[in-house]
Amino acid sequence: MLPLIMLSSCKINKEYDEMVPLPAIAEKAPRSEQEVVERQKLLEEIYNQPYPEYRVNPGDVYRVSVYGYLDLETKDVMVSPDGELSVTLLGPVKIGGMTLKEATAELERCYQHYIKYPKVAMFIISIASQSATIAGKVNNAGLYPVSKGFRLRDLLASARGTPTELFNGQGFEVADFSTSIYIRGDRVIPIDFDRAFQTGDPLHNIEVHPGDYVYISSRADKLVSVLGEVHLPCFIVWYENMGLIEAITNARGLKDEYYHDAVVIRRGVEGINFYKVNVDGVFRGTVANASLLPGDIIYVPKDKMSAYNVFVRKLMPTAQLMNALLSPVIWMDNR
Repeated sequence: MLPLIMLSSCKINKEYDEMVPLPAIAEKAPRSEQEVVERQKLLEEIYNQPYPEYRVNPGDVYRVSVYGYLDLETKDVMVSPDGELSVTLLGPVKIGGMTLKEATAELERCYQHYIKYPKVAMFIISIASQSATIAGKVNNAGLYPVSKGFRLRDLLASARGTPTELFNGQGFEVADFSTSIYIRGDRVIPIDFDRAFQTGDPLHNIEVHPGDYVYISSRADKLVSVLGEVHLPCFIVWYENMGLIEAITNARGLKDEYYHDAVVIRRGVEGINFYKVNVDGVFRGTVANASLLPGDIIYVPKDKMSAYNVFVRKLMPTAQLMNALLSPVIWMDNR
């Protein structure tokens, strides 16, 4: 049943030799001059944005003292979820959302009912609200305290960087900075993570503000598989501009019995598509190196598969495997 379901969603010509050549990977549309200017303007705006003034938030812990009245000292008191701070003599006082100066003034105003000219001091013990989140493919995802001058690279360092895993006996970075995102408030900031981490460009290695959210994407869902007449059938981590030559080379090359036309299987919005690529032509340089996309399957046959029924019969035993390979890859995250 599974092969029939799979093939029912395939687009294929009746004669295998008539299949269209594999199209090159779609290049990113170049940004217009206006888009470039607007993006640069936004980054400069973010860069020049002042660090937000601290305001009292639920979960923050303080020590409150009143000058000249040791018995009124309140130690290690936490701001409640509704923004109230319970202090000696006064009980709960609403100071949530205030600056420290405003909160101190409010406490002094309340103490004036009992003390003439009170002088209140608020000492910060811990600030739960002054934190940012980093999630995804980092070694220790979570909330981390931030302060003025704390930047994106510092946040990644707090999370102990990104993991490296073994794949086909080789180590590779699991993180994919090209698709990672930085969110502040209700908008995504268009920073270049590679420039931020590698060069420290201040327009991209931005100052982290409380409440910011960073998600480091995974490369685990960007795999290409190579099957058939290659020395090492395997998965390969896809990278930008990967082509057929690179994929077959990573699979230790072709066996002597390979057929000169390989099949590339690709999932599209309308189902599964099959494409033919002349391997000999690609390696000779007479045919353009076919660019690959994440999730592509390269199948190198042992002999000619020209007629439709021969093509189906040859691939039918591996239909279940191919269907699994074309599904979202989750096994790496569950290892």
